[in-house]
Amino acid sequence: MDIPRQPREKLKDIVRAYIANEIFFSAQVRDASMIGMVFMPILMGALAYPVAKPAGTVKPPAPVRPSRPFRDVVVTGEAGQKLDTEIASTEELITKVEFRVRWNEASNEELAGYRASLESLVAERTALVEAATAAVERDYRILLDNYLTDLKAYRKARHAWRALVETWEEGEEGLAKRMAVWEEGNKAWGAALEENLGVIYAYHKDALPRSINGYPMFMSCVLLHKLDWELVRKAIDKELERQKDIDLGDDAPAAETP
Repeated sequence: MDIPRQPREKLKDIVRAYIANEIFFSAQVRDASMIGMVFMPILMGALAYPVAKPAGTVKPPAPVRPSRPFRDVVVTGEAGQKLDTEIASTEELITKVEFRVRWNEASNEELAGYRASLESLVAERTALVEAATAAVERDYRILLDNYLTDLKAYRKARHAWRALVETWEEGEEGLAKRMAVWEEGNKAWGAALEENLGVIYAYHKDALPRSINGYPMFMSCVLLHKLDWELVRKAIDKELERQKDIDLGDDAPAAETP
């Protein structure tokens, strides 16, 4: 990271501003983890490597193969249940009449009548089942035709998808190289920052109307080169030391004795 050097007059102004309590340095923050909370631009990434980190892309999703339809179960509904009940009752009745015929308690004509009724009921049930089966087959054929159409579209989509995957794989193969370049750049950026950054500062007049752990908070700040910070720091120490020996002269009133 390139931090420009400042002219000497600018550095003198910084020293004067600090002595006048107009400026705040990051060096005044005891806990380094608090610097981002004091100087908000740092927290928001002002010192971060300004190159976006390479990221892999998501593999194109494969098209979904359509599911083959199933035939529905043949259902005859209430009409079929009614016929089954009538057939069962008639068959039971025929069994009883056959027994009575053997004992000459019923005529063969009566038995023939019940058998004819049974034959009619069975025929009716057969017709009902055939109609229900035909409806199921008709619906299944429609579903099957739709399935075959969807299957053709799926095969076409899958062919296009494979081409997309090939392009995606080619891009992913270069990701490692791009990541290595980025890592190298990020490392160099951090090394330059560590080598060049001396201190972060801001003016108290620009502080937010709030504080954090007794420290002011700023939405803007300035970076000072390490070499410039060494000059400023030494000048501040020298000036503070000089102020300890302020000479008021011989005419200064003596301190009152309590």
